[in-house]
Amino acid sequence: MATNPSNVVSQPNVQLIGLARQLVQNHLLDENTALKALEQSRKDNIPFVAYLVENKLAQDKDIARTAARSFNLPLFDIDALDLDSAVVRLVDEKLLRRHHALPLHKRGRRLFVGLSDPTNQRVLEDIKFQTRLDIEPIIVRQAQLAKALDNAVESSASVMTDGDIGNLDFGSETDAAA
Repeated sequence: MATNPSNVVSQPNVQLIGLARQLVQNHLLDENTALKALEQSRKDNIPFVAYLVENKLAQDKDIARTAARSFNLPLFDIDALDLDSAVVRLVDEKLLRRHHALPLHKRGRRLFVGLSDPTNQRVLEDIKFQTRLDIEPIIVRQAQLAKALDNAVESSASVMTDGDIGNLDFGSETDAAA
């Protein structure tokens, strides 16, 4: 049986696994679109789910539902939570932005982290290494996560700045006279 070369996907470095595979199996993406999106997201160095949502290839709510169901993880509406800036500051901002993840809550030695792609094990390892806490992933819609991440980092930075101002030593009048 002859194969039509125009239908053959020639992307030997990209395999359809993890969330991409689940999205295809649940008919949210076709295989060719998933392969191209995986390859392009890697080239652009952005998370797969962020690439899908930014390029309107799939809706974040559908991706989140599929991810939660497929990987047996809780799905959380991040808009229902008032984030604690102290919890957000447990993890370096660059790491959070790079991986599109956000610490949501700390209970004892466990840190609950919102993310949109549960197959990104690197983020869990990096956060665990940085915090020395056990990490519990929680699925969050990509659009909500991006908005909450921006707000949390901004809020965390302003809280740190306000706190730092109170600790500054401006000197006394006698120091200035000396």
